[in-house]
Amino acid sequence: MGALIISILASPVILAMNLLHLPKIYSLFAVRLVLGCIILLTLRFFRIQVRNKFGNQVEAFFVILTALQFHMLFYCTRPLPNILALGLVNLAYGYSLKGRFYTALKCLTHY
Repeated sequence: MGALIISILASPVILAMNLLHLPKIYSLFAVRLVLGCIILLTLRFFRIQVRNKFGNQVEAFFVILTALQFHMLFYCTRPLPNILALGLVNLAYGYSLKGRFYTALKCLTHY
C-alpha cells in the first residue's frame, strides 16, 4: 500500500519528466524525493509531539540524536519495506504521545 501512495504522489512529476523526454533515472530521483519527504514529514510530526509532551530540551536532544544517526537520513529515501513502514511507525509514536491511542493503533494495523 505504501508503494502505491508514493507512486500516486510522484506520478505528476514523472509524467512531466516523460513529456520532457528526460532520462528514467530522474524518475527514480523523483520517487526517492517523495519518499524522503513523507518520512521527514512524519518524523517532524513525531518531533512536535515529543516537544509538546516533554519540552524543548528533550526535543533538541531528539533532533541532535536523529541528525547524528547518519543511517536514518541515508535510508529514508530508499524504497525498502522497512522504510515504508517507518512513516507509519513515526505517526503511531506521535499519536501515542499525543494521547490518541486508537489512532496510533489504526496507523499500525490499517494496512
